[in-house]
Amino acid sequence: MFCRHCGATLADNAKFCRGCGNPVQPAAPATPAEPPAPVAPPQPVAPAPAPVQPAPAQPVAPAPAPAPAKAPKPQKNEPKKQDKKGNKGKIIALVVALLLVALGAFIALTYFDVVQVPFMDNLYTSVGLKGETGEEGEEDKKEDIPHADDTIPDREYLGTGELGQSYEIPEVDIVEYFKDKATILSTTPIASATEVRTESEIYQEFSTRGFTQFGITTSYDTDGSCYSSPSNISSYSSSQHPQYETTYVTESGEIWYIFDVNSTIYAMPLQYNLEAEVPLYVSESDSVVSYDCASNAFYTIKPNDTFATIKKVTTINAETLESLVLGGNG
Repeated sequence: MFCRHCGATLADNAKFCRGCGNPVQPAAPATPAEPPAPVAPPQPVAPAPAPVQPAPAQPVAPAPAPAPAKAPKPQKNEPKKQDKKGNKGKIIALVVALLLVALGAFIALTYFDVVQVPFMDNLYTSVGLKGETGEEGEEDKKEDIPHADDTIPDREYLGTGELGQSYEIPEVDIVEYFKDKATILSTTPIASATEVRTESEIYQEFSTRGFTQFGITTSYDTDGSCYSSPSNISSYSSSQHPQYETTYVTESGEIWYIFDVNSTIYAMPLQYNLEAEVPLYVSESDSVVSYDCASNAFYTIKPNDTFATIKKVTTINAETLESLVLGGNG
């Protein structure tokens, strides 16, 4: 054995090295050899599989030729936007034009009273396009006075002056006037009268009775003033007047003047009264109502036989006037 420090030869039982004096390390006991691992018995070897015959090669179809590239579509977004804008402008222009035409037609219809709209009448009056009675002017009023045809004589209107103007009639003693002509049954000042109709009410009343051939006119205001010529009324107006008139022509050609005085209606045959010695009144009672603008009051009277004759009927309407046969004493 040898010293592991200096390499000198050492005795088997030496504890120190004679050469270097270092203690001698005892030799490590020999490690017993590990028993050999058991050997597994040989496994039977599976027979090698039969060689696989390779599948015959399938013919490969040739790759299709690439499709020709499509030409890019032209961009139409911007032109479409421009077309839409152009169409939108045309539509707006068309709508504005239609609205202007409709507005013009509405103004024309309401101005000439083809269509009655109360607030439009008030507007025309406020700006001076129409008078207080809703008329256009002197020439228009002359044309609006109702006549069945050119053979019908004009009514005899009191007073002179421009159409549409009112004037005061000199006060007359109505009691003295009727003294030898009629009996005054009652007197009603217009301030206390409760049955004075509005223009719209009398328009509806005359329409219901069948008196729609001609316009309805009035010649008086509730303040006692009298127009120099009749003025047409409006079917939508709430203005009140003490008396209204219209004309009705029967199929036989008889011309009737229809009056409403304080909601009392009576009729007078024009041609018959021109030829008769005593005028005829057709009434729904034994009396008639007269209006005097000088005193601004209503007078219910029963005429004397020498002043007028009253024919009483149940209802004064177009059917009644068509059925009446005038002659003799009516």
